[in-house]
Amino acid sequence: MSKHVDQAEIRRVAAMWTEVIRLQVSRLEDAVDRFHEAIADQQLRAAFDQAGRPTPWAKEVRKARRSLTEKDVAAVAADQYFLLLAAAQLTKCVDLLPHDGLPKLQDARLLTLLRNLAERWEDPHGHSATALRELISDITPGRLQYNKHDIWLEGMSVVSLLQWAEDVDQRIRDAVANPSPSSP
Repeated sequence: MSKHVDQAEIRRVAAMWTEVIRLQVSRLEDAVDRFHEAIADQQLRAAFDQAGRPTPWAKEVRKARRSLTEKDVAAVAADQYFLLLAAAQLTKCVDLLPHDGLPKLQDARLLTLLRNLAERWEDPHGHSATALRELISDITPGRLQYNKHDIWLEGMSVVSLLQWAEDVDQRIRDAVANPSPSSP
């Protein structure tokens, strides 16, 4: 098998991974929304009970039916993991296209370490786990934070990750549509 992979094929694969990243970001956002709604509903019901079940709250509490399930937790974990994998694949494509001038992911090292830790979670003393503990003293596999505007995977912004993928995609599309004379 040839060690040289056709640059056009790498660009095609990179465009595919940008689509997968878009899909996974959307799926992760949906999973985090369901996770958050379930926790909020549970907290409202608990506060209602603790407050002595005040009548003015009853209508809102009746709407708060969700409870956090293993499926909710698994969906967040799976969508986070698959996003890390897709971003790692796009990073590989960018590295294989050095003459295209594609933007590098600012958090590429963190991404690689998080992806490796997600794949090797059973080895708390492995290279990635050790390196992550040096960067983030309280590292916890799978942990994320979120607000209304973004999700962070140990400090790596999902919105920034998506923007990077879209920038890569746009540059690839521009290069294919308008090849420069110096393009390989």
